[in-house]
Amino acid sequence: FGSGSVAVQALKTKRLLNGYGGDNGSKMKDLPLLKNNTKINIMLFMDKIVKYAYEFNHSLMHVAVLEMVQFSVKHGVCNFSPLAFAYYGILIQVLLGDFKSSRE
Repeated sequence: FGSGSVAVQALKTKRLLNGYGGDNGSKMKDLPLLKNNTKINIMLFMDKIVKYAYEFNHSLMHVAVLEMVQFSVKHGVCNFSPLAFAYYGILIQVLLGDFKSSRE
């Protein structure tokens, strides 16, 4: 995973989240709860990738975080989603220099 992959995923995620921000993220609060155990296990697996990749491959960590955010928006939120959204806020500040969107 190179920096190009990260940038592409970051822009893809940002486009997906357009319309969910503003008003303190009120639309984010309306995302459904993820109840499918298989999909929850996918999020668990991606969460583990984020934790291990932090030490060894930051690009992989960034892509995994972005995938977790996209997955949460498409399928619903679970107990792994809040950390992914928090990481996403940091990533768009660092990678895209978009300080305004990171607070929405």
